[in-house]
Amino acid sequence: TTRLVDTLVGGSYNGLVSFWDLRKGAQPIEVSLVEHSHGDPVYGIEWIQSRTGSECVSVSTDGRILWWDVRRLGSGPVDSMLLHMPAAAAASFGGGVASSGAGGAEQQHSQESASSAASAVTSRSTTHPSSSASSTRGVVGV
Repeated sequence: TTRLVDTLVGGSYNGLVSFWDLRKGAQPIEVSLVEHSHGDPVYGIEWIQSRTGSECVSVSTDGRILWWDVRRLGSGPVDSMLLHMPAAAAASFGGGVASSGAGGAEQQHSQESASSAASAVTSRSTTHPSSSASSTRGVVGV
């Protein structure tokens, strides 16, 4: 959760992530750019614990988890991870058809698998080049 009760973060059907500070009005004050956002609808978004209280994680049926600093949504995600679901697990999940394209393996995930991934976030440690300190990020095993 965020420390500020007047702030909201939301994911959109078009894949964008938006940040509102209700003290500053009804319009979002930061919105991610299309080229740095999800390619499918955002089905889960959660605040994550951080020193600044300004980080969140989003998951989409595009098969990606994106970590954001809401103060700089226009700069793109601060981290990302491509979800991989083995074909046998995808078949038993009722969604997720794997296909191979020119760019490598591509994964299509159902809304249910994206929602499950958002609720299955566990922690891992990542060191950012701009800082000597480690921060906690989520990792999803599906």
